[in-house]
Amino acid sequence: MSLTQLLRRFDFVVFKNKSTTDAAQVPTVGTLSFYRQGATVKTLTTLLPTDPPIDRDITVEDIGQIQIGDTISIGFSGQPFQVTGLVGRAKVRILYTGTSSLQVAAGTRLVAPSVQLFKDAVGSQPLGAPYSSDNTTGRFSAYVGASRFDFTVVGSGLPMRSYIDNEGGPTISALGWLMARDFSSLDAAIAACPDGKETTIALEPIAYNLASTLILPPSKRIRLLGAGRDLTTLTCTDSEQATVWVKGSWCGCQFAE
Repeated sequence: MSLTQLLRRFDFVVFKNKSTTDAAQVPTVGTLSFYRQGATVKTLTTLLPTDPPIDRDITVEDIGQIQIGDTISIGFSGQPFQVTGLVGRAKVRILYTGTSSLQVAAGTRLVAPSVQLFKDAVGSQPLGAPYSSDNTTGRFSAYVGASRFDFTVVGSGLPMRSYIDNEGGPTISALGWLMARDFSSLDAAIAACPDGKETTIALEPIAYNLASTLILPPSKRIRLLGAGRDLTTLTCTDSEQATVWVKGSWCGCQFAE
């Protein structure tokens, strides 16, 4: 069975020291930048200038998702260069246009072009940059299309932090499984299920406290799969409402044994 691929939800909370004398971590606003997965330099490489410029190879642990034709930077704030070739998965070839020699240390990140983020799981609503965390909670959420990506965080009182090789990309399989953790709510996960196609939503081992009745509509064929008895619970906080309303004749709930 083929289902529409959905993007993976990204959630991150930015923290900083409470003060210059207190290392306790508190949420804060930060600016996040996202890049396609880059590559980590494996051995020290010295790039020498030439006239005219020529191609130079940089040995890496793995090329990641760098592609021929990309403009990459050496380090997250380094000079940009054009990728002219890839040697297997072990070397990135760039056109070195620098006017002086440049030593690229082992462990340096070759940073790929930026990636687009989205407001929704199907990727129909692009989220405009710059990307900032909430000033009160420090939280930032979005959907990432790239299967692997790097990102950085900067902000007042924060040194630049980089996070590499993060997992993104589609979250739905050909077998029709969705992970509830990838959505902002159970209602959002249900809305993402295609009409008329069997889809299992795997719930987390937590207590879901619902503000209103969770509706499984007749147009969808949904199975809610809990993590186990007493591990996943569904409760409506409004005692006057039902917890789950199964409108579809095929829909239902089940706990993993």
